[in-house]
Amino acid sequence: MSPAIDFLNFVTAETLGRTSA
Repeated sequence: MSPAIDFLNFVTAETLGRTSA
């Protein structure tokens, strides 16, 4: 997995987590 994909995956998780919270 490339660092760019890993970063986007992290940002997406953070965004979804904040939206759910």
